[in-house]
Amino acid sequence: MPTSIEDWARARQRAPGRSIFLAAALATALLTFSKSSHAAPWTREKGEAFVETRTDVFRARDGDGGRFERLDAGIYGEYGLFDATMVGAKVVFGAARSVGPGFVDNASGVVEIEGFAQRTIASGKWGVLSARAAVARPAGIAAGARPGLAADGIDVDVRALYGFGFGGPVPGFLTTEAAYRGRTGDAADQVRIDAVIGIEPHPDFLLMAETQTAFSAGEARPGGADFDVVKLQPSLVWRANDRLAVRIGGLIEVAARNLTPGRGVFVALWSEF
Repeated sequence: MPTSIEDWARARQRAPGRSIFLAAALATALLTFSKSSHAAPWTREKGEAFVETRTDVFRARDGDGGRFERLDAGIYGEYGLFDATMVGAKVVFGAARSVGPGFVDNASGVVEIEGFAQRTIASGKWGVLSARAAVARPAGIAAGARPGLAADGIDVDVRALYGFGFGGPVPGFLTTEAAYRGRTGDAADQVRIDAVIGIEPHPDFLLMAETQTAFSAGEARPGGADFDVVKLQPSLVWRANDRLAVRIGGLIEVAARNLTPGRGVFVALWSEF
């Protein structure tokens, strides 16, 4: 079962005219909550590396004429450290603007930074099961964080990841993730549940649909972030060659609590080494 752009090419050689494109399951973000990195359950082989560079444009408007806008530029990487074990990191820089009655605030800085380790627990014809532990530093308003999401301290994210590929006339894959994010700052802890389905209507194209959810677990300290949100992220991936792919898509927040829903668009470049 292919787990990278290179493996996808090998699958095409074994089955001309049809393949299973699982490279998307390796990417982000993926992404972190708010573009959290989606490290898929397929762990990278020892010595292999994957890099995603991504640009996002996001906007949220409230009912009083206020709005929040941000342009993000980020990089996410994975590296196969040992057999069945990989490590990775993500850094996102953002330039934000908040506009309201009588004021305009601009801020910029590192809005997301995270490092993780992931290991395959079991695999077979039924799919693959992995575990991941990550440490992240959330951003404050001064660095361009979105109102309602700004936080301090350190986050620790522990999650289980499961995925499988399927064949047939339109092959593809399905992944699910369940996580608990403990937050040492004032923000409430979170439970996160994500899912991705990808189908390949053509050997050079992949259609993906993602859901990303975050729900507060417990209460926040005074002034801390306390929100729930459900996001949908459709996208299209074009495979340029065995090592490069381009992904374009959109982000829609369909439900939220203590947060003004927004939407955005993004473009990303995947590369393997």
